[in-house]
Amino acid sequence: MKRFGPLNPIPDTPELPPLVPSRGTAATRWFWRRSLQSHGWKIEGEVPNVPKAIMLGAPHTSNMDGWLGIQSMLALGLDMSILIKDSAYNPLVKRFLDWLHFIPVNRSSPQGLLDEIDRLFSEHEKLWIGIAPEGTRFKPEHWKSGFYRMAVRAKVPLVLVGFDYQHKVMRFLGQLTPTGDYEKDLAIILQLYRGLVPRHPDRLSLPLRQQ
Repeated sequence: MKRFGPLNPIPDTPELPPLVPSRGTAATRWFWRRSLQSHGWKIEGEVPNVPKAIMLGAPHTSNMDGWLGIQSMLALGLDMSILIKDSAYNPLVKRFLDWLHFIPVNRSSPQGLLDEIDRLFSEHEKLWIGIAPEGTRFKPEHWKSGFYRMAVRAKVPLVLVGFDYQHKVMRFLGQLTPTGDYEKDLAIILQLYRGLVPRHPDRLSLPLRQQ
C-alpha cells in the first residue's frame, strides 16, 4: 500500500507571524493553499505582526472577491471576522457564516456598529476584522469612512490587502496607523492600491479610477 509522506509546503506563501490570530491546522492550510493554486492564484506580501487590526480588501467588483478572500484566509490560517450586510445572513448559510466568524451589519445604525466593534476589540486579546471599504461592487462614488472611524476608535492599525486579477495575486500591501486625518490617510491608502486590476474594471470605484 502506498504511504503518503509529509505535506509539501506551497512555495512563496506567507506564514502568519506569532501575534496574528490563527485557526486551522497544517493540513487545512495545505488544502486551501492547493485550492488557490489549482485556480492559478497565490498570496504575496508580508503579513503584519499585529494582534488586532481592521483589514481592508479592495478593489471589490465581484462576489468572487469574497470567495477568494475566504480561501486566502483559510490558506493562511488567519482567524478573521468579516463584516457583511445583514440581509445576506439568511438561515440557509448562517451556520457556514458563523463558522467563518462573519459579523452581520445593520447599515442603518452606524453608531451602533461602532459601539459593537469597539466592544469586540476590547474583549479580545487578538482580533482581525475584514471590511470591503467600497461598500458595493458597482462603481461607488466614494469609499465609506466607517472602517476608518472603527480603527481610530479602537486604536488599531489598518492592514491593506489587494486583489489583482491580472496576475491572480492576493497581496498584502502594508499597514497604516490612522492619524485622525481621514482625507490625508485615505490618499496614502489609495496610492497603495494603485495598479491592481479588478475582475470587472468597469465597476471600479471612483477613488481607485482616479489613481
